[in-house]
Amino acid sequence: MLPRKIRVVGKDWKVIWDFKEVDTDGNFGQTSPVNLEIRLGSASTEQKKRETLLHEILHAIDFTLSSPKVSIKEPHIKLLAAGLFQVLTENPDVTAYIIGKSWA
Repeated sequence: MLPRKIRVVGKDWKVIWDFKEVDTDGNFGQTSPVNLEIRLGSASTEQKKRETLLHEILHAIDFTLSSPKVSIKEPHIKLLAAGLFQVLTENPDVTAYIIGKSWA
């Protein structure tokens, strides 16, 4: 099931699955801190959807916690999202531990 909302640092963000698959800049998603919205391409592969959602969540965290002087640049978001996605998906026991669920 595709998530329709997500709570990020105490704020409710709407997740919209109708963004063009790839915009003119090659993006699969977009985050709007003004509207508290994350827009994602709905025609992507399932893995690309999940990777892009994580990427946009990192942007939402950055927009919520950072200041103009201290913000994470796009290349760093890409690296963090790719690395976290790999670690979380390939290590379900670690993911379960982090979120407080037992791994059976």
